[in-house]
Amino acid sequence: MQLISVRFFIWIALTLVIYRVVPEKYRFAVLLCSSIAFYLLVGIFSLFVILIFTLSSYLLALLIERQDGQGSIFSSLEGQKRNRSGKTKKSYPITVLGVFLLISCWIIIRELSPYSAVGMSFYSLRIISYLIDVYRGKIRAQRNLQKYLLFTSFFPLAFLGPVVSYGEVAESLFKGAKPSYDDTLSGAYRISLGVFKKVVIANALSTPLSLIAVEPQRYFGAYTLFLLIFYTVEIYCDFSGGIDICLGASRMLGIDLPENFKRPFASENVREFWNRWHITLGEWFEHYVFYPLSFSKPMQKVSRLCRRRFGSRVGKRLPLYAATLFTWLLTGLWHGSEGHFVAWGLVNGLIVLVSQELSRPTAKFWDKHPRARDSGLRTVFSRVCVYVLIGAVRLLDVYRSAPLTAKMLLSVFYRFDSYVELFSGSIFDLISHETLAVVIASLVILYFLELFGRSVVSPSQKPIAASFFIVSLTLCAMLFGTYGIGFDASDFIYSHFNGG
Repeated sequence: MQLISVRFFIWIALTLVIYRVVPEKYRFAVLLCSSIAFYLLVGIFSLFVILIFTLSSYLLALLIERQDGQGSIFSSLEGQKRNRSGKTKKSYPITVLGVFLLISCWIIIRELSPYSAVGMSFYSLRIISYLIDVYRGKIRAQRNLQKYLLFTSFFPLAFLGPVVSYGEVAESLFKGAKPSYDDTLSGAYRISLGVFKKVVIANALSTPLSLIAVEPQRYFGAYTLFLLIFYTVEIYCDFSGGIDICLGASRMLGIDLPENFKRPFASENVREFWNRWHITLGEWFEHYVFYPLSFSKPMQKVSRLCRRRFGSRVGKRLPLYAATLFTWLLTGLWHGSEGHFVAWGLVNGLIVLVSQELSRPTAKFWDKHPRARDSGLRTVFSRVCVYVLIGAVRLLDVYRSAPLTAKMLLSVFYRFDSYVELFSGSIFDLISHETLAVVIASLVILYFLELFGRSVVSPSQKPIAASFFIVSLTLCAMLFGTYGIGFDASDFIYSHFNGG
């Protein structure tokens, strides 16, 4: 079963109908049965893997809580492994071993298995965060195996996330509240918006951009710039469109999931961009990698040593740099083990650090020039710079080689003959006039929907407007979308980044 398919939408509708008619206390069982059957339809191997991961982590969490005393709540800094008495928790070795085994199994299955396990990269992060939160005492271990299995296997989260923690979704998953009319309508709107992004914009750009990427010896210079600009558009509409469908399906069932995108291209610096893009993944690595590493005892020793040798100003930054780069390295490896993913993670980490270091002198400069700071021109310039910088780094995904990516980016500045060729109309050999016009018009519509959508499309206050947009976006997807024989409209770019 694919995320964009008639079968998937029928599956949502059937689940919603049954969910609404059964008594409240049985509704979580409806979601569980629907999720298990969903994984079974996706593939028996996917179901087998998620059942093994779920059962093992369920038992580990109970063992962790038992070792530290049932119901005990420990107070600690993020990531530290000491309780108030200063002693190491008894469950610390079990927690570390459990997380290590889960990560090892995830890597082995992802890299060596001839079969793919759908959603493994996402529910692995959910399970790891669950075990760590139980260890920290933030949540109680779930003793009902059926409820815990629903948390790990909830089907709208199967393909693309978002990455959620147990504490964020447990109550709404198990409560069984009846979805309201507003929930159903707003969920349908998000689904229609996601399908519109994917099939009208992302799919239309997929073929021409792929042709440019696979022939770097033919398409360079201006074509690389074209690729930089529009690949960022493609991956945003592809990924956020898939997330919209997941969030919409969940919302129709009355379950709110955290947002994963908040207008990232309105960012005026790189750090702000990453706070708006794939938000839940960034927060996961921040809470479960960056802060624990920064506050760990070895890192504190390194910090004190650096301060003695290099002075307070430089010394206190070096451990922060190390923690940031390590976190970004793991983020790159989560996307994939190939070298270009490692390079992507490290380059982004360096850019974030440089951006942080420049933030203070930049703020002082703008404080001295308030009129320039508040001008619309500066805002536009900042956003364009962030867009180009992020797009340049993202070409590592396209060319899959750091040296080749650097070479192609350099060609933008000296292969002027390619600009003559591009502007003479050769780009229309790759993408037709009509398709390019549809993409640009759709981007304008998308811009206004994301800017004013919450006020214009409000099911509770403006149900007629919401219904109008649902029908309009669906018709646009059917009339102008790119799909059909020989084209897999459900093949999402992001699903290839992490093997799940």
